[in-house]
Amino acid sequence: MKKLLKILLVILVTLIAVYLALVIFIRIYPRIAPLICQVRGGEYSFYGWSVGGICIVSYKDGGRLCTNSKECKGGCIITTTGQTTGKCKEDNSPIVCSKETLIENRRISPAKFCPMF
Repeated sequence: MKKLLKILLVILVTLIAVYLALVIFIRIYPRIAPLICQVRGGEYSFYGWSVGGICIVSYKDGGRLCTNSKECKGGCIITTTGQTTGKCKEDNSPIVCSKETLIENRRISPAKFCPMF
């Protein structure tokens, strides 16, 4: 019985510690997120109706010609219907579905780039 109580006490203390750590993190993160982004070489920006910001980081292969999203870190995009060759996405900023579309194996896949809608 004593062992069980000790185990339950350890579990309770651990849960309280995790809870407090999360509370502290949630309060501190909005203040340090821009600094973390800057260290990553990005620019902290706000998009759309987002509550928090997003760290926009450029891709090294951005702007290179491509025919498949597997060729690029951020995906291969086209801006004109009917194209089979696109360009590697410049950065990790959200894409507006009506202007840019992902291509995979020379086929258009717009649904993959519409997570916000």
